Amino acid sequence: MICYEENPKDRDKWLAERRSGIGGSDCAAVLGISEWRRPLEVYAEKLGIGSERVETPAMRAGTILEPGLREMARQAIGFNFTIPRLCRHSKHEWMLGTPDALVDGESIGVELKLVGERMGRRFGESGDEVPESYLLQCHHYMTVLDYDKWILAAFFGATLEFRTYEIHRDKEMSEMLIEREGRFWHDHVLKKVPPPEADPMVVKDFLARKYPRNVEPLLKVESPEVIGMMQELARFREWLKCAKNDEEGAKNELKEIIGTAAGLEDGDGNKVTWKTTKDSKAVDWEAAFRRVANGMIPESSVNKIVESFTSTKPGVRRFLASGPMFKDE
Repeated sequence: MICYEENPKDRDKWLAERRSGIGGSDCAAVLGISEWRRPLEVYAEKLGIGSERVETPAMRAGTILEPGLREMARQAIGFNFTIPRLCRHSKHEWMLGTPDALVDGESIGVELKLVGERMGRRFGESGDEVPESYLLQCHHYMTVLDYDKWILAAFFGATLEFRTYEIHRDKEMSEMLIEREGRFWHDHVLKKVPPPEADPMVVKDFLARKYPRNVEPLLKVESPEVIGMMQELARFREWLKCAKNDEEGAKNELKEIIGTAAGLEDGDGNKVTWKTTKDSKAVDWEAAFRRVANGMIPESSVNKIVESFTSTKPGVRRFLASGPMFKDE
């Protein structure tokens, strides 16, 4: 196990280090059991082609409150802490972690969690009765550092309770993590082969980032398999077109019933509404500026000012299908 000191101020360097292996927060996603991230998202992040994770209010709150949670954990455990920057497995260097704290003089680590009401329902009163993703994260850290004990310190925002959970290392689980995470790292990240992914929208976003522009002409297709995929797409398109027409027909019938009312509702809380949106206003700022500047600023200067505040929006790749088998395009 190799650990470094506190986090660097150079964020780019820090992000590059996180991309150099599988971390504790990646563990559940790699195994396909995370509620927040998919394996493909981890894969894209490691290759530097994924979008940077947007900080949610909950994540922001956790960052702000972390020093206080760490002090509460220190008092509850009765030991002082060291805050490491980055730790790597002594043998499997792709296996890394950034623990929240390590107990001084003991082979014990600490994970801090600010727990919301929904996640709080998945905790028990004590022991290792914690959500599976948290359990895996702690086992990942124990595997990296070769520790046998990890303490998950949780503050429950809904009830203002603070609890600690002792998690003891399971050797078989450590072996499983090394095997599964290693396979993900070597078979997918290093070979640049995307992992299987069940969420089409995640795949769509990933492919848009991986192939942002077309730089080659049309490919000539002869493979029966690929032609079969095109035919399947055509069948889906035809089905969606029929379904869309049926949907619009049902909506029109309901609109005729609604008339000038705001909508319909039954006795079970189901509603169909047809309401007018608020009027909106749009300002043509370029025209307004030119009107104000008329006669006061030379036209050439006006054009330069407008140009300096004009940005180019990158084009996006549109997926279109045309030809005899595609009847709607």
